[in-house]
Amino acid sequence: MLDKDKKSTFTLGTRGSMLALSQAHALLAELKSLEPSFSYDTKIISTQGDQITDKPLWQLEGKDFFTKELDESLLTNKVDMVIHSLKDLSSTRPPNIDLIAISKRTFPNDILFIKNDVVEKIIQGSKKNLVVGTSSPRRVFQINQHLNKYIPQGNNINIETKSLRGNVNTRINKLLTDQFDAICLAFAGVERLAQNSEHESIIHLLRDHCNFILLPIHSFTPSPGQGALAVETCKNNPRYQEIKKLFSKINSPSDRTATLKEKEVFAKFGGNCHLALGVFTQLTPLSDQNVRINGIIEEKIIDQKINSKIIHTGHPLTNDKSKVFIGLPHTKTNEVTEIIYDRLITKQRIEVQFANLKTDILLFTSQHTVPDNPFDSNFINFSAGEKTSKRLIVKNIWVHGTLNEMPYQEFTNFCSSSFLKIYLGKKKPNFKILSHSESGHSPDDLISTYQHQINEKTVDDNSFEESLKKVESFYWTSFSQFLKYKNTYSFITEKKHFCGIGRTYQRFKEHNISNVTPIFGVSHFKQLNNL
Repeated sequence: MLDKDKKSTFTLGTRGSMLALSQAHALLAELKSLEPSFSYDTKIISTQGDQITDKPLWQLEGKDFFTKELDESLLTNKVDMVIHSLKDLSSTRPPNIDLIAISKRTFPNDILFIKNDVVEKIIQGSKKNLVVGTSSPRRVFQINQHLNKYIPQGNNINIETKSLRGNVNTRINKLLTDQFDAICLAFAGVERLAQNSEHESIIHLLRDHCNFILLPIHSFTPSPGQGALAVETCKNNPRYQEIKKLFSKINSPSDRTATLKEKEVFAKFGGNCHLALGVFTQLTPLSDQNVRINGIIEEKIIDQKINSKIIHTGHPLTNDKSKVFIGLPHTKTNEVTEIIYDRLITKQRIEVQFANLKTDILLFTSQHTVPDNPFDSNFINFSAGEKTSKRLIVKNIWVHGTLNEMPYQEFTNFCSSSFLKIYLGKKKPNFKILSHSESGHSPDDLISTYQHQINEKTVDDNSFEESLKKVESFYWTSFSQFLKYKNTYSFITEKKHFCGIGRTYQRFKEHNISNVTPIFGVSHFKQLNNL
């Protein structure tokens, strides 16, 4: 509880934009739900970044365009705390300003809004030039580098970017008045506006006139800290300790670890708004880190992943010369001496009538869920990975999002987002998951598009069994795959097991199987084994 003998009202400093006010008040409402006696006044502070909207920030002299005036108010005790989008904070902060809380991060992705008539022309093959509005050097690079891979017939479209400044509603208005074909925004900001009933009309406009792509972090790596809010106060504030203790209630330790790692990496490259560089950190359930870096510096393209080594009791790294198993189908193109691929399981397709499906959202979990024949999918379409997305796009299917190495939970979070509820006009959007019959998804959510079958020729092949006995570490692409191998080759249970950080790991935990380590996909597994 707050000290009743002290002044009960604090003063919040914030920028005056619709988004800044919405997200600040939403965060403080969360705090008030935990501390009912908390109350505050709001002091709106205009920043240089708010005042100068005719030029991209990277063309301006100086730094801290959205924070400098707020910093001055903190340091002179005109306000007790300020709330920023964490991505707006520079890598170096003034002395005596303390970052006392980082909120739970939501939706770090960028989102592309594109007009419906433009999408129609793209599908028809008549759109040859696509103008995307953004002033972020990072987004300019990533859009030019990657966007054509995520839209149908993208290789036949010339993509160009055009400068776009202003607050969110200004940018959306410029899109709807035909100044751009598409615009790129931080989805977290759009979601925070959608959570405020006063701003639902903006989402209605997007619903009526635009389609979207939730851009995958793999290719459109966000700004450091994107999706999280930061609370700062001044160490010289007479109520510093009280404020710090109060806001610890809404601090997210895991998101603080991840986002500050991003800031640290970004700072090593120079750490300013002129950088065309995105940095994003994932944490496994065991707190191992995967840092993704994507951008361009001095005409040199940076596309890296920095994976922490797995340090976990019972799971040391395998020896350099040991064989490993990866649960991907064996093909002639993936023959590597040190790797054993899946020869046990075959896949038999189950035909699905897409026209008869009653749902709002579809998640295609693998290439095997995409029909060979042409089909229409007039839903919100998500794919689990790049290959699945590519297979859909070549069939002229609009893919609204690609999960890649993101956890399955991120998909369900999006399905329940305020934005999507308004966009679809439903309080609870329905989703279906296209997968195999033994995937373990709820029967209400699952549409079986193929089934796993045991290849009896492999069972009879003693050489394959002998190869498996030499394997030290197994990477599983699904829990049902692990079960089929365990039931056929019981000796594998004592081996070391790895899987992704999402749905597969969740199912291992549900079945109380503890000798499995969650990591960041096949590429991480290969790195750990020096392959």
